[in-house]
Amino acid sequence: MVEKEREVQTQRRLAIIGEMSAQIAHEIRNPLQKILTGVEFLRDYCEPGNETVIDVVSKGVSSINQVISKMVEYGRTTSLNLQEIDINNMVEGIISGIRSRLNSANIKLTKDFPDKGRVELDPVRFRHALQNIMDNAIDAMPNGGNLKVSMRFLCEEKNLPSKTLCTVINPSSRLEIKISDTGTGMDKEAIEKLFTPFYTTKVSGSGLGMAMVKKIVDLHKGEVSINSKRGSGTEVTISIPMKMVT
Repeated sequence: MVEKEREVQTQRRLAIIGEMSAQIAHEIRNPLQKILTGVEFLRDYCEPGNETVIDVVSKGVSSINQVISKMVEYGRTTSLNLQEIDINNMVEGIISGIRSRLNSANIKLTKDFPDKGRVELDPVRFRHALQNIMDNAIDAMPNGGNLKVSMRFLCEEKNLPSKTLCTVINPSSRLEIKISDTGTGMDKEAIEKLFTPFYTTKVSGSGLGMAMVKKIVDLHKGEVSINSKRGSGTEVTISIPMKMVT
């Protein structure tokens, strides 16, 4: 009963976010732009050595704008634009984009991909979800570590175990993606709240990243789970039924 009530309350919050996000963005961004314009105007009259104050205000405004953009995107994410893509190429593209961060943070990457991986999903939204998870993994390893990204297709047939690898992708297959790190990890309380909108363990986080991941996976009729322990790293598993996206 408590769990059901919590779910109802969550759906109410999400509905409010969806209805009000565009209006909030409009009402807040207009005065923010005026503040930013005024701050940049004052920069020309700022005495030497006081530019730091201007920079702090400017960065603060930019940070608010980023949160607003994420909130609007979260509220608007209600449908998918399914396309046939090569999931291997998509993930390789994400990895190419974070390669410099991996090198700078002394993080070793290991990959385990299937030979073939053409699937139907929303490439923009799904890429956003995977990117967010990998960014979180990097943030969790400020002193270096290991990042592993693995993918496989599992068969769901009555006469086969649930974790049987598929030799041929068919409507009964599931795409499973695991992203694991050797970072700081999370305790049980943090894991339970991780997908709650506006909950974050980061100093500068918006709290919408993993909530968006959950929403995108749900739209694909899939599941996302977290396995983590404080001080022992985190593993995020996404599982999507191919029969729901073909």
